[in-house]
Amino acid sequence: WGEKPDSIGETTLDAMIIYGPTRKAGCVGQLRNIKAAMSVARDILVYTKHTMLVGESAMEFAESMGYQQESLSSNESLQ
Repeated sequence: WGEKPDSIGETTLDAMIIYGPTRKAGCVGQLRNIKAAMSVARDILVYTKHTMLVGESAMEFAESMGYQQESLSSNESLQ
């Protein structure tokens, strides 16, 4: 973790997964404080009719699925 922060100093993650046989996709964007972005994208694919959730909606969905908030920043990314 510890990617570079965005223009407002916040570290977020994006992830996308596509299931080839059906071409269904699950995507998450601007996910804050959840390290398992790929797992959240998979849960979007499996458990919702959505293709993509972004920002606050992504956070709310991840928390509803039981993911815990953790800082995505590291000492290096904060410099």
